[in-house]
Amino acid sequence: MTDASQQTSEKTVNLRIKSKDDFNVSRCEPIVDFAAKRKSNDELLQQFTKTFSDRYTGRTALGSSIVIGANGGYDFQGVTSSSLNLKAGDTIRSVWFNSSENDITFTPKISFEDPDRRGWGKSGEWHNMSTISIKPNRWNASNYLVSMAVADADADAVELININVNFNNNRALTFGKIEHINPDLSANNVCVIT
Repeated sequence: MTDASQQTSEKTVNLRIKSKDDFNVSRCEPIVDFAAKRKSNDELLQQFTKTFSDRYTGRTALGSSIVIGANGGYDFQGVTSSSLNLKAGDTIRSVWFNSSENDITFTPKISFEDPDRRGWGKSGEWHNMSTISIKPNRWNASNYLVSMAVADADADAVELININVNFNNNRALTFGKIEHINPDLSANNVCVIT
């Protein structure tokens, strides 16, 4: 390093660069791939019957995003299920891509009861997922650890998963996948951020 008065200093440092493999998770099964869903229903796990989304949400090459306006409260997308058994300790993971030129930090919301916008239409409880920061043109994941209260309230059978971006943007954040991390699965079940 050299400062304005041409004084120099040297020091060797180690920087750890994260690879995509750092974001891969074992004991995980995909629920839906929103980019692939454009082609076929086969990308849904067997117990899931269909996807749904806000009317202001649309498909992009990498998944789904707000395509009309920028209100992050309107943007939701999810899946309906004949019955997904969730238990305390399971994790629902949402995978996002930042196509903007800026870092974005946000906290998605998740509901297992509300099939539409937060505060509109049918009511249901919404929970904060983990806050994430995503660098430009990168993927990252937000998690929701299923609590005993959620598992008990839903009698272990969830009929829908609805995730809201909760961040004002237009096509900057793309929702790629919903995944289920289940400690009972084999370690060979791996979800990969592509």
